Amino acid sequence: MPVDNNEFFKNMFEEKKMYIAERTNYVSRKIVLITTFSGFGSLGNYNGVFFFPLLFFVPLIAIAYDLYINAADSRIKQWGYFVRDDNNKYLFSDAELKWESYMASERGKNAPLANLILSIVCVLFSYFILFYYLIASEIIVKPLLLLWAVFMIGIIYYVNSLHRDHVLRLDQTSGYKSN
Repeated sequence: MPVDNNEFFKNMFEEKKMYIAERTNYVSRKIVLITTFSGFGSLGNYNGVFFFPLLFFVPLIAIAYDLYINAADSRIKQWGYFVRDDNNKYLFSDAELKWESYMASERGKNAPLANLILSIVCVLFSYFILFYYLIASEIIVKPLLLLWAVFMIGIIYYVNSLHRDHVLRLDQTSGYKSN
């Protein structure tokens, strides 16, 4: 008795749409939380309440959401690798294979770059606003603040590099050559 894979493929396409929506949701949440924390943090000392320490959390939010965004993005790309895999090609129509190959070859590079730039800008914004509020403080705080900013940017770059390397590794194992 032949196996009907239609239900499997239907679920697979639904799962891919779910991952795309999940990634979009993470990007939206990242922007909202960063904007909120940056806005309140830039108030500084308002009515006796110190809001500027909220700026220390902005890079942490960016890093956390970068991890979530990259995980969702990896699941989307793994779907494409499954389709392009030589062992699975018989499961898909020629149109699906051509479409997936085209999508892989025309993969946009702007979204990962924009995500990286947004996260780094968040750190720099937080650094400069914190520096402004801490300018009257002890001299030791300024180098520590700079060290914190460099460390946060390093983590952001590392997290995004891990994702890029993961995608390149998957591309190589699936026989696709990334530019």
